[in-house]
Amino acid sequence: MNTSIRRNGGVFEAESRLWAIYTAMPLYVCGFVLIGASLKQHLSPGAFVMGWGLAEVAIMVNTVAVYAYCSDAFPKHQGEVSALINLARVLGGFAVAYFQVPWATKHGALQTFGVEAAIVTFLFILVVPALQLKGRTLRARFSL
Repeated sequence: MNTSIRRNGGVFEAESRLWAIYTAMPLYVCGFVLIGASLKQHLSPGAFVMGWGLAEVAIMVNTVAVYAYCSDAFPKHQGEVSALINLARVLGGFAVAYFQVPWATKHGALQTFGVEAAIVTFLFILVVPALQLKGRTLRARFSL
């Protein structure tokens, strides 16, 4: 934060919170691919645990970064933003279970978790850099 504030001439920008996601994405991809490979190739339980641990660390870093960004971007509506993010996480988590298990049974866990990691990476590349570049103008134009 101090570096970001110095770079912006003493002004804090909410988009500086999103830099943590860049460090979490490689962990997420490695974790999910390792989970899929350990299930598909019948690797040791240690491989599965390491993959799960990497994925969970990445999910925690991403969640904290998104909560911090949204709290800074919408300071008067922190409760509503938190509720909407939790709703999206819960509905998304339940929705994945409906298609992930049959897909993994048919095509294998490596493909399932690999494609899931690819989708998350694609959404990251699509959203986060654009939000960092245009976030200030979006907040100024559509602020609540």
